[in-house]
Amino acid sequence: MSILQTTDRKKYYGTEPNITKALDGDTADKKFMDEVARRHCPH
Repeated sequence: MSILQTTDRKKYYGTEPNITKALDGDTADKKFMDEVARRHCPH
């Protein structure tokens, strides 16, 4: 069980027909986000 979970995140930039998909159906939970933060923001 996750404390925090995001599902099906989408973020698009631009307009048709030139759309850039930064996120397209991405899912993450707190454990995953903690690992990303640990790798990219060392203390």
